[in-house]
Amino acid sequence: MLRRASSPMLLPTTKSIRRLESASVGAPRRAIRCLADLVFPYSCLGCEGEPASEASAFCVNCETSLQAERSFAACPACSATVAPFEVADGRCRHCRKDAQTLDGCVRAGPYAGLFGHLLRRFKFQNREELADFMADALAVAVKSAKWLERVDGVAPVPTHWRRRVTRTYYPAQVLARLVANQIECPFVPLLRRTRAGPHQIGLSPTARLANVRGAFALRSGVILKGAKILLVDDVRTTGATLGECSKVLRKEGASEVYAAVAVRVEPIHSGSDVLQSI
Repeated sequence: MLRRASSPMLLPTTKSIRRLESASVGAPRRAIRCLADLVFPYSCLGCEGEPASEASAFCVNCETSLQAERSFAACPACSATVAPFEVADGRCRHCRKDAQTLDGCVRAGPYAGLFGHLLRRFKFQNREELADFMADALAVAVKSAKWLERVDGVAPVPTHWRRRVTRTYYPAQVLARLVANQIECPFVPLLRRTRAGPHQIGLSPTARLANVRGAFALRSGVILKGAKILLVDDVRTTGATLGECSKVLRKEGASEVYAAVAVRVEPIHSGSDVLQSI
């Protein structure tokens, strides 16, 4: 069992959590997907090719690509891809001069590759069967973090209710729930988004900060006192959203805030057209 930190924390009741948006996918959609699996041959989740084996969800080429992307070293503070010996005092050249809002951040993989392709399929194409793979990869990253045993609860970065009603599921919440289960830590949806605002896609770093400033608040009935929270999101670009969520949690009493993201957009791409696709 994972040892919990002794810091007290009052979390939402089970009843209140059940009233929140369910992370499970809809039963009708699952039934259709299962029927399709029976009618059509199973294919690679990455390229629709032939899987490497009956036990694999990917073909040989995609498995090789995913393994390579997992091997890329990442900064323990901002999760950007780094070169050997680039990290000094726990931070890389990309985040060394930035204000530190998180106590650590891990990722499943980089955005610029197969991980990014799979995340887009999961997020925008309703490929629900990718949920377990993305969560498994993210859980592996979390389990490798030195701060794992300090975490008291896993919280998703929230979206506004207006956006949730247009989707069958919300990726960050699905991933947070699955990761929490794998690391044997409570799933605690602590935050709510108070206003929708425009999407972060395509905005400059300065505009991203302004767009999320004051956009999050603690849910009613939640009291944090010395809690150590792991935030989960699907994509990290500049870190503006995670940083704003962290500020709210710290202001309300959290002593440490960590983050885990499915994919990380590299800092050199933060102002480029690559963001138009996420």
